[in-house]
Amino acid sequence: MGITDLLRALKNAIEAALDGMLLDVNPDTGDYEERNQMPMEPEDGYGAEGRPEDDPEYWDGEQERPEPEPKQRPPDVYLMNMPERADYLSRVPYLLIQFLSSKDKYDKEDRDRQATADIRILIATYNRDGQDGGMQVLEIVERIRIHLLSGMLLDGNYMLTMPFDTEVYPDDTGNYFLGEINMTWSLPNVERAHYYIEDVRRKDD
Repeated sequence: MGITDLLRALKNAIEAALDGMLLDVNPDTGDYEERNQMPMEPEDGYGAEGRPEDDPEYWDGEQERPEPEPKQRPPDVYLMNMPERADYLSRVPYLLIQFLSSKDKYDKEDRDRQATADIRILIATYNRDGQDGGMQVLEIVERIRIHLLSGMLLDGNYMLTMPFDTEVYPDDTGNYFLGEINMTWSLPNVERAHYYIEDVRRKDD
C-alpha cells in the first residue's frame, strides 16, 4: 500500500477513463506493436514493402503524392519515464505518470499522522489540425478529471485531495500537443514500531 502501488492503481484508473479513445499517430515517426516494439506491418496485403505508390520513384513530377492515411490507436500509459529517450516523440500519443514528492506529517499534540504524495500526469498527442489537437488534450484531461473526482477513493487505500490542477499548454510545438494534471493523494499511514519519548512520558502520567 505504498507509492508504487498508488502509481499502478492510477495507471489502471486512467486506462479505464480513456477506454475506447483513439488518437492520431505521427506518420513521420511511425508506430510500433506493443508486444515487441517493432514497426507495424502494413495491413494492405502488400507485405513489408508496402504499396507501390508509397515508393517515391512511383510518382513523376506532374503528379501530387497524396498524404498517407493517418493511423490511430489508444494512447499508451507509462510510469515515471519513457523506456528510451527517443520515445518521447516516437511513441506519441501517450500519458506519463510521474511521482514528484511525498510528505509524512506528525502532530505530537493531537497524535495525528498524515502521509501524502504529489503526482503529475504528462499528456502528449499528435494532430495535423491545431484546433483538433488542443481539443484532444482537453478531452483527455476532462475524462481523467471526471473519472477520478467521481470516486476520490482509489483502490480502497488512496484518497484524492484538493486542489486538482490541470493545464493545456498553449505553446507552439508544431503538430504535437501537450498538457498536464497535478494532484495530491493521501496515503495509508505507516504504523510506527516505537513511540517518541514524549508519548512514553504521557502514558506514565
